[in-house]
Amino acid sequence: MKIEGIRKRKTKIDRLELLSLVKEHGSISAAAKAMGVSYKAAWEAVEQINNMSPQPILERKIGGEGGGGTVFTEHGLNFLKFMKNF
Repeated sequence: MKIEGIRKRKTKIDRLELLSLVKEHGSISAAAKAMGVSYKAAWEAVEQINNMSPQPILERKIGGEGGGGTVFTEHGLNFLKFMKNF
């Protein structure tokens, strides 16, 4: 069976919206769901954001009582505030 004309789609994510939703929901998974994108696409966007920044924007909290999540660093909160006011 040969399938032609199918290409892998790249999902373009609004990174500022993603960061805002991570802050609102407390997790990349919930933010991805709110945006209608895959967790993988959201996670890759977060990794790119952190890699471009001189200091981490977000840190993951693994496991624990609440099941983990994602928290902003102080630098990340300042960055988000700056970008929203830009």
